[in-house]
Amino acid sequence: MSKRKGLAAISQETGESYEYTLEERMADIFTEQFNNFCATGMDTDEELTKWLYIQYLDVLGINPLKDVQEEMVFFRSSSTGSCLREQTMKVIDFMEGTKRADKRGLNQPHQTRWTALGTAIGDIMQFFVLLMEKHYERLVGEPFAFRFERDEVGHPMFEQFTTSYKAFKSGNMQWATGGSVDGIMVFTDPEDGKEYRVGLEIKSKQTSAARTSHYSMKEPDKKHVWQVKNYAMLHDLDSYLIVYFNASHKTWEYTPEEYAKTPDFRVFGIHVTEEDKKAVRERFWTAVECAYAGTYPELDLSAWTFNDYKVACATSLTHKELDRLDAIAVGKFQEQALQQIYDIREQYL
Repeated sequence: MSKRKGLAAISQETGESYEYTLEERMADIFTEQFNNFCATGMDTDEELTKWLYIQYLDVLGINPLKDVQEEMVFFRSSSTGSCLREQTMKVIDFMEGTKRADKRGLNQPHQTRWTALGTAIGDIMQFFVLLMEKHYERLVGEPFAFRFERDEVGHPMFEQFTTSYKAFKSGNMQWATGGSVDGIMVFTDPEDGKEYRVGLEIKSKQTSAARTSHYSMKEPDKKHVWQVKNYAMLHDLDSYLIVYFNASHKTWEYTPEEYAKTPDFRVFGIHVTEEDKKAVRERFWTAVECAYAGTYPELDLSAWTFNDYKVACATSLTHKELDRLDAIAVGKFQEQALQQIYDIREQYL
């Protein structure tokens, strides 16, 4: 079990004391217990698999979001950190009944495979939690500190079992946000037995083993933090774990020193305040209000790759805005994004 206790801890980088939060403890304990369990070699249980398939029969094919998506502009929780200009275009589309979103072309073949692998990694992590609920104490010799929350009929709280939304209205303006979460768990503190609800968000990394190294990954991606703040607002959560599961490896066998530097599994604990939840609502309200006012927020170059309104955003930029993007573009990816913007403008304007 993690040896850091209470609120006091020492930074390994600076040697200074700092507040060791509840969420950091959760992240450390989850990491340690998951590694302990995987070291036993157990990764399947036919009885548990059958039970989970039966649970899914109750919800597959049901879309609780359908009606609200037809009634008002709908923001998926996963898009909370998206470019506000893109979000504004989405609102305009809904208001005017237009379709400014980019036409879907053929994916590059590897992108389809990577997307499917990312989904499968989420499924694997959820199943591991169910396995640990059932087998951890017997195999490792200590209680597992986490379990999935259950709904009123016993479904584990993840994926389609959690699909929900909240709607917001002000005068003639309205919008909704929601989706399905990777998990809502209950953490039982090994020190005092107190229980805390904590969200689970699972992200995959597949390009390089170094992506989850302690050198390359010092904190969670900001768009993932925005996403969990949204889920926390929807499900009345104050704590969240963001798990990064890396499918790329340097080698089959690691020395302890090599693995300590480049683990394939990282967990970050996030405390979500009421101000954070308010910021989520204000972010969407900004997009809605801009659409009604006919104004556009700044374009976020860092969010360009997954922008679904590239053509609409690129062609809406003024020359002054382009000059500013030229001045602030930093790094290879933002420079590539800016070049794509110029290419789109040349084609469509």
